[in-house]
Amino acid sequence: MAAYALEAHAIERAVQWAALNGFQPYAVIGHSKGANEVILHAGHPLSPSIPHTVAVSGRFDMTRTPPDRYSPEQRAKLAQDGQFEARFGPVTVTVTQAMLDERDAVDMAGAASGIGSRSRVLIVHGSADRIIPVADAAMLCGLVEVGGGDAEVKVVEGADHNYKGMEREVGALIRRWLE
Repeated sequence: MAAYALEAHAIERAVQWAALNGFQPYAVIGHSKGANEVILHAGHPLSPSIPHTVAVSGRFDMTRTPPDRYSPEQRAKLAQDGQFEARFGPVTVTVTQAMLDERDAVDMAGAASGIGSRSRVLIVHGSADRIIPVADAAMLCGLVEVGGGDAEVKVVEGADHNYKGMEREVGALIRRWLE
């Protein structure tokens, strides 16, 4: 099973655990890669219905990696050695061509349009996000709606990919929507 599918499956296991332990899962929320994973989870036909899905700064077109994501040295190392090390915050990851190919093949259109009426969807995106274009939010929302689902986009003006300095505003926005 591919990494994105494994992580969407991990969400499924957490939801099942909660239900088995007397909790009634109300929402799944993910940011960036996690946003894609909650959309993949909600759009999987065998996933249980969760009333609400919140995707914060999710990507629609998985083939569009920002050009500055990996340095020319890392790309050369990938071509030469088949892998390179990359840091994402405090985490170091060994990146392989297979990983990049797998990421490019993730079908966000199929997942978003597959949600249907099983989950109401909020898509939050920063207007100043340089990592993922804000247009991706509209694409995801449109596909949820094409599939018969209820989706809404909230663009946070001036916010970057991580909502630096706007965390409370984004939290309040999500809280209001969930109410």
